[in-house]
Amino acid sequence: MQKKFAFVLMPFSSEFDDIYEFGIKGACKEIDVYCERVDEQIFSESILDRVYNQINTADIIIADLSDRNPNVFYEVGYAHALGKKVILLTKRAEDIPFDLKHYPHIIYNVIKDLKEQLKKRVHYFISTDSKARGGFLESIDIILNGTKLDDVESIKINKASGTIFDSVNDFTFDFAFKNNGFGVFDTEPSIQLSIPYNFLSTFKAFGHESDMINLPEGRVIYKLGEIPRIFPGSWVNLKKKVSVDDENMPTGRIEAELIISTIYGSYLYPFIMDFDCESE
Repeated sequence: MQKKFAFVLMPFSSEFDDIYEFGIKGACKEIDVYCERVDEQIFSESILDRVYNQINTADIIIADLSDRNPNVFYEVGYAHALGKKVILLTKRAEDIPFDLKHYPHIIYNVIKDLKEQLKKRVHYFISTDSKARGGFLESIDIILNGTKLDDVESIKINKASGTIFDSVNDFTFDFAFKNNGFGVFDTEPSIQLSIPYNFLSTFKAFGHESDMINLPEGRVIYKLGEIPRIFPGSWVNLKKKVSVDDENMPTGRIEAELIISTIYGSYLYPFIMDFDCESE
């Protein structure tokens, strides 16, 4: 049986050598998981291409955010966009940005404690499929613009009425979530939309701009917000509007993924957005 592969993202400074060798690599070795950093590998492509390739290949990502290294932050964003299981590490809680604090993370002071905590997290994460929807999501219906994502391949995105400027096109993304189960849905996962097209604009909700992340290969991640607590039989709504100027107007069918990120991992819902430029 092939070993699971953990790819490690962290600063290459010498002060992290023991943390990697004895804390991270030591933890993985004890539970029979193969673990590597990119600087241990031999390859012919550029280092960035190699990092992207290894993130794609890995079963799990371990990332040390200590010292707020921008390269590590960017690579973690790429891993999250792919729906990878990511375990965050840090020496200081303040090194984890607010938007990442709800992801699984370990705050460590000594290598021995890091090793023991990491063994438990890695063992749990590799025991589940990174792209399978968790049992706690099986009772949740996800609906976009009146269409359940599981029911159809394509969802039409209509131009909103009441556009003020002729040179701007407004589109509404109206998400609804229904809890069909018997328990309260209270994991409060974050919701992201991944598309292979840069609108060169930002989603807006109630006049506030949401975060947008540009990824390699032309993909863009829009951070839509979080699903609040849903009681059994209840609905919640999450509505976003995107404004696009004529020059950057999308046409036709666009492959998209709705990404639901939780403390247990990220779950992907692929679908096709079919843009209709006629007003509703």
